[in-house]
Amino acid sequence: MPLEDSSREILNRTTTFMTDLLLYIFVWPWPRDFFSGRRVGNPLFWRIGVGFRDQEIVIRRSRRWDLKIGNFLNEHNEGRQLFFDNVKTAVDPMWMNEKTGYLMLNKEWDLDWRHMVRATKLVDNKTAELEDFRTTILIYHKSYGWMALEMATAGGSAKEEEGRRKIIAFKDELTAMGKENLFFRWIELIQFESSQPGGFGPEQQQKAVEKAKQMFEAQGVDFDKFWDKIGGMQGLPGMDNL
Repeated sequence: MPLEDSSREILNRTTTFMTDLLLYIFVWPWPRDFFSGRRVGNPLFWRIGVGFRDQEIVIRRSRRWDLKIGNFLNEHNEGRQLFFDNVKTAVDPMWMNEKTGYLMLNKEWDLDWRHMVRATKLVDNKTAELEDFRTTILIYHKSYGWMALEMATAGGSAKEEEGRRKIIAFKDELTAMGKENLFFRWIELIQFESSQPGGFGPEQQQKAVEKAKQMFEAQGVDFDKFWDKIGGMQGLPGMDNL
């Protein structure tokens, strides 16, 4: 075989090999984990075991960042802040309300498909109630075992439930009006204003409301009538001091 033909053949085979290698490394893990993942189960196993329901139990588990937190009970431990930041974001009601379980997958959290099936079976067998699986944070400590963490943004208090109900009513009403984009712009506005120096007290909240009013009315939505229709802002997360 001439040298030129040999070089071309080597190049073609090398290109084919590298393409296959890249597909194996970056693409193959997705269908593999979807259909046959074993460590925490897989979506196919979960859907077959649970079926389709109006309400589904979602169980998340931390990814490898949990190896960095160390003793989170030690106030001087640097990993403590990482732990609380990740958990606080994960259980934020406004964030969770906009996500299905599958959309909660990110670089910090994985879904525990196997335990989601087991939890659902407990409800089906009347061993537990669906309400028992409201937002709960469990963490393991090598000295104390499994512990439940209570946070203001988690749990199932009446105030929290009212906040979730208000968020859903807020979004549904805007969607019915064809103005769903205002819901997301509202969230962006509140998140931005609440992250500014000085906190998010009554004065800052009132300023945010004025900006939101201009934003709504610029799109032809009567701000005051809108809130009257869904029962006012009372109970809406982040707007406690109005």
